[in-house]
This record gives sequence, C-alpha cells and structure tokens, in this order.
Amino acid sequence: MNANSKSIGTSRRAIGRTALLAGVLALAAGCESVDRAERWVEDKWIVKDHQLPKQQTDIAVRQAQTSATVAFAPRSAALSRDQRDLLARFVAGSGAGRGDNAQIAVSPAAGRALADRRAQSIAAYLRARGIHVARGYGPGDPDAALVTISRLVAVPPSCPQWDNLMKRRTVDEYRPQFGCLDAASLATSVHRPHDLVQGRPTGPSDGPTLDKGLQNLREGKYDPPVTPVSTGSPQSPTSGTK
Repeated sequence: MNANSKSIGTSRRAIGRTALLAGVLALAAGCESVDRAERWVEDKWIVKDHQLPKQQTDIAVRQAQTSATVAFAPRSAALSRDQRDLLARFVAGSGAGRGDNAQIAVSPAAGRALADRRAQSIAAYLRARGIHVARGYGPGDPDAALVTISRLVAVPPSCPQWDNLMKRRTVDEYRPQFGCLDAASLATSVHRPHDLVQGRPTGPSDGPTLDKGLQNLREGKYDPPVTPVSTGSPQSPTSGTK
C-alpha cells in the first residue's frame, strides 16, 4: 500500500467521525427542541392550578327543603285519591328516600283529635317509604297540612365551560379541568350525600367468623359422611338340588 492509499483511508475515517459527531449534535439539538416544545405546551395549553380555585372544584353538601300542602275534606282525616297522587308526586320530585326527614304541620283549628288523625294519615304514607316523620301544630288552613321534606344534597362544582377554555387556549385534552368533571359526576351519583361529610361507622370484624370456618374446613367438619360399602361378593341363591 502506497502513501496515497493510506492518506485516502485516513481521510475517509476522519470524514466518518465528523459525520457521526454531526449526527450526535443534531440529535441533541433535536431533543432540546422537543424539550422546548413540551415546555411551551405546558405553559400555553395546560390549565394551571391557580386558574381553577379550590372552591370551584369542591363538592358542596347542603340541606335542601321543599314543601307541599295536602288538603282534606271537612271533618275528614282520609287522604283523597287526588291528594294521595299529589303527595306521591311531591315525594318523587323531592328525591327523598330512606333516611330523609319530613315535618308535618297541621292546624288545630278544627280540633286536635282531627288534626292528629290527619297527620297520622300522611305520616303512614311517608314512613312506608322509609322517611322519618316529625309532627307538630302550626297556623294555616284548618283543612290542610303542610309537609316539608328536608334532605342533604350534593351540589356539583361549577366546572369551567369547555368552549371557553378552547377559546382561551388553556385546556389539555389529557387532563381536562383538573378533576372537576370527576367531582361533578360524584356529586350527581352519590347515593347518600352525608357520606361525603362523614363516613359510615364500621361494623364488627368478620375475621373471627372466617377463621372459625376455615378451621372447621381443615378439620373436615364440612366433609360429607362416608358410608361403608361391603367388599364381599354376594352369593346368588341356589336354584335347587338335582
């Protein structure tokens, strides 16, 4: 190999190293560009915590009351069909269920005995639906009773409007509204809003019962009884002697 061949090989290796170094630098510059782009997205498109105050994303639990007037015929304590239907629509519209409370206020103007019977007629209807009832007297129509249902309700947060966020370009499709929609869904689906205020008390532990059952299983107390079976061959009866 002459000097010219060695010089060409050295030049080729130098060009290769230069190209490799240029590729590495380009890759590094590309990664840095990607990082800058991601930071720009973080700054421009993602909703910041300070843009959604905590009180805007919290679930509010408050006491709600609604009332209806139930009328009776003069000197009667029986609920007419129309008034029973009215009471049914009122209870259904209030969303009341088991564990909620109702207050019945009747006027004693027509006599306390009649007022008590009227309150009892309404109370029987409400108690059949699991509603706790308290009765009392109050001013009003002598032939009517005021029924007030009170219950805890969960009020969903006021989530920001999606179209407004899009116009302001402060929304991230992967983390929209920082859990506000989750809180809104929980508020509309929770069965007992009081559980959002205080959890239900725990009952007794099932550990001892489960342990006793496992011990009985290991000792074979649940095994079916074994019926002994004879292993001998039964003898057929003789058919007679010849």
